[in-house]
Amino acid sequence: MKFHMHTEVTSIVENSIFITGGSRSGTTMMSRLVNSLSNVENFFEHPFVYLHFYLIDKIEESAWRFQLEGFLVEELMLQAMCGRILNFNSHDDSWVFHGRPREEIEARMARTWRRQEAFPLMLDRRLAFKMPEMLPQLDRLKMYYPNMTSLVMLRRPESVISSVMKKGWYSDDQMQGINGEFIFKTGYSKRIPPWVPDGMEEKYIAMPEVERAAFCYILQYENLISRKDCVVVDYDKMMLDPYNYFSAVCERIGCSFGSLTNEIIQSIREPSKDRSVEVNMITPEYRQKISDVYETCRALAIR
Repeated sequence: MKFHMHTEVTSIVENSIFITGGSRSGTTMMSRLVNSLSNVENFFEHPFVYLHFYLIDKIEESAWRFQLEGFLVEELMLQAMCGRILNFNSHDDSWVFHGRPREEIEARMARTWRRQEAFPLMLDRRLAFKMPEMLPQLDRLKMYYPNMTSLVMLRRPESVISSVMKKGWYSDDQMQGINGEFIFKTGYSKRIPPWVPDGMEEKYIAMPEVERAAFCYILQYENLISRKDCVVVDYDKMMLDPYNYFSAVCERIGCSFGSLTNEIIQSIREPSKDRSVEVNMITPEYRQKISDVYETCRALAIR
């Protein structure tokens, strides 16, 4: 490829924090916490990043990296430093004031910024970005960016499955009409999500809803079992002692608390609910497999 960007752009992505994990595993909570850390610029589930990660093994490496780096740094990070591309909808998880002090954002918006002014300021900050359900892509991502910090959320399967069942994310209705997914596998009358492996589409269609949820959980976390290069966060253990556990996370990822971090930690609550019913509906084979995957991954988590 005959193009390149500033070497600093690649370095920013190489040293970034990538937050992932299964659906409903606590990635949003972790993203809000990371967003509050000192000198961190965090971005939530941008659609381009989602679709681009599904092309990671379809596009030649230099072209894939060129597009990712250009988007994350030039389109998101640099523009955010200039007071642009910020979310001011207070009802959204990505509301800018969930993690950044008002005076900081007001200072960005108090003037217009030239690129050569904002770029050096950006170099003093660390990029973070969140995209759940990307564990199968970690192999290639870590090959491209070996120094990138992968922060992986792990939550008990009972809680995850109960939560996604209530959301209806694996229901038959999700395979037709307009829904939260916007990328689908071609060649099927049903809308098959992109994470379903090739050759498993018809089996996925025939599965009961609860087994689709279990199938996704297993598929995601099977890709974590043999990894030694991720920072794994035990969501359930963190709920028992949020301050000390997140302090340990920060130590592992090389970050420090910002002015709003303690406030966010104090707001963390885990609702007490019966999670057993949905899991009991899963076949014994899947129940055993999901338990084995979870316990193996749990052994990798921060203690």
